[in-house]
Amino acid sequence: MAKVFNVYKKTGEKVVSEKPSPVTITGLTAETEYAKGDFQVTAIEDGKPESSKVDVPAFTTTATAG
Repeated sequence: MAKVFNVYKKTGEKVVSEKPSPVTITGLTAETEYAKGDFQVTAIEDGKPESSKVDVPAFTTTATAG
């Protein structure tokens, strides 16, 4: 089994479930800054238990096309 990732909001809500890299978080607001820790990621590999949550670094979304 390949390595897959879960992504959580800082509230604990899972927003991405068991997806391979690269992972895309949908539903974000365009041109918005997100702080380190607003999202957290875990990994699952070869049927092992889910890893501890790690903060996603700060990032800014791009403008929408069109």
